[in-house]
Amino acid sequence: MIYDLISYIIQNIFEIARKRGRKLAKTAILMKIDKIIEKKRNLMISLGHIDQN
Repeated sequence: MIYDLISYIIQNIFEIARKRGRKLAKTAILMKIDKIIEKKRNLMISLGHIDQN
C-alpha cells in the first residue's frame, strides 16, 4: 500500500518534470528563432532593405 503510494507520487513527479521540460525546450527554441529573426531584421535595416517602422 505504502509502496504503491510512493511509486504513484514518483511517477507524477516525473510526468510533471517531463511536461515542464518540454515547455522549457519549446520556449528555448522559440527564443532562439526570435533572436535569429531579430538579427536578420536588424541586418536588413542596416543594409537599407527595410524601413525602421
